Amino acid sequence: MKKYIILFSILLSSACFVSCELDDWDEPTAEVSGQVIDAITGKPLQSQQPEGYQISLLEDGYSKPNLFWGMADGNFKNTRLFPLKYTVKPTNGPFVDPEVQVVTLPKTGLTFTVQPYVNISGTVSIEGGAFKYSANLKKGAGAKITEMMFIISDGNPNVSTATYSFRGGQDVSQIPDATLVSMTHNGTIPSSGDPGKFYKPLPGKTYYVRFAAKTSSSARYNYSEPIKLVN
Repeated sequence: MKKYIILFSILLSSACFVSCELDDWDEPTAEVSGQVIDAITGKPLQSQQPEGYQISLLEDGYSKPNLFWGMADGNFKNTRLFPLKYTVKPTNGPFVDPEVQVVTLPKTGLTFTVQPYVNISGTVSIEGGAFKYSANLKKGAGAKITEMMFIISDGNPNVSTATYSFRGGQDVSQIPDATLVSMTHNGTIPSSGDPGKFYKPLPGKTYYVRFAAKTSSSARYNYSEPIKLVN
């Protein structure tokens, strides 16, 4: 019995020693941050939050990268990393992945310019108790433009296809891209011609509106900048 007690004590001491060694490691406090730029507009890439695009961080000497989500306004930031060398790039978004950058953390002010699959922009106003909008498309690096969407959020600036009060989509997969980019797309919500497109602006309300489009190259949408409207 005495031998077993001594052996147990040795094992317990060894475990404590290993535990103490692990507890002495520094916390991961190094930062990587920067911005993803849309090559068509020259402005920060517009996406949705969450699940708009990711930043890939491949630590030197490893084969599997760590991934974290970028922000809807094109910025990205991660402050829970170790001060080591990483290969960095934006990925898994509605754009062609850019060239990687190799950096040693901490590193701030990184900039990546990406070729979006499609660009959509427009204007919107509240007139006569309705949302009136006008949108234009620009062909990007993607394949066929397949869908356009007009999205409204009641008071939430983080408006997207995942966060909305109303969204109205249009399948444009059968319309040639050359036709789509050559025309201005106008609409009214609520629409008397389409009972499914009914969302009436109320007095005293603040709304955020966005346009979105996607191509057959990705399930993710490219977005316009949010537009704030006060009725």
